[in-house]
Amino acid sequence: MGSETLLKKELLRLRPKGEGSNPDCPQPEAFIPEMLRHIGSTDPELRDDLIYGTICRWTKQGKISPAAMRTLLRTAMDDNHLFYGIGEKGTDSVFTRSFSALILPVAVYMHKQNPFLSEDELHDMKTKIIRYLALEEDLRGYVEGKGWAHAAAHAADGLEPLAGLQSMTGTDLLGMLDAIRNKVCIGSYLYMNDEDERFANAAAAVFMREIVADDDIAGWIHQMADVPTGGSMTESETLRANTKLFLRSLYFKMLKEQRLLKFAHYLLERLNARNNY
Repeated sequence: MGSETLLKKELLRLRPKGEGSNPDCPQPEAFIPEMLRHIGSTDPELRDDLIYGTICRWTKQGKISPAAMRTLLRTAMDDNHLFYGIGEKGTDSVFTRSFSALILPVAVYMHKQNPFLSEDELHDMKTKIIRYLALEEDLRGYVEGKGWAHAAAHAADGLEPLAGLQSMTGTDLLGMLDAIRNKVCIGSYLYMNDEDERFANAAAAVFMREIVADDDIAGWIHQMADVPTGGSMTESETLRANTKLFLRSLYFKMLKEQRLLKFAHYLLERLNARNNY
């Protein structure tokens, strides 16, 4: 296919034009290599709507085979995609990393419908998404003219469905909670594009498994609510705001789940114990 322009033209042709529309695509899997090649395009329509949106649609329609999804997942999780330019800030490489991360929840969705990934593959996904979240330094949400980067939110979107898999042990889930805490509790960047809600969704998914000991969850909440501040006034205020927004989102999410009410009450106590909240 060869170019972004040609790929965009083809994907626009294949995009449903209205309700009930489903343009014929005899070989959808033939498009996947080019879609991966341009997954980090700075054209938001191509990247978000056409590449990611089409992969999601074809997955739900059963047009991508398990073998093709496995190849797609392995490529998306490699050093040239999920970890491409890792550590950079303010560059376009973030789009490749961030949208490669979104392949993980798509693969998990497909696996839940018809299991095809091995235990080792699932745990490798977990290890990589946690590592990615820890290493990602470009936390911009919306980038003017280029659309959503939203790397932190996309990583959280990967953790959420993974947490619901029976393959994930209590130790795995605790690792996810640690990863969430470490990325929420930062003073270097103020989250302002609903990242708090995405992280709260992932944390709640961990709690809903009910295999992490109550004491461990209470201890984690305590650590989150009592995170020490430091550095400059700006860094301290940013850290405080990020933590507060996340805990509020988590609290209201807990209120909607009967099984999580006991943790909601404890979380509220911890928040009330801090005068600066």
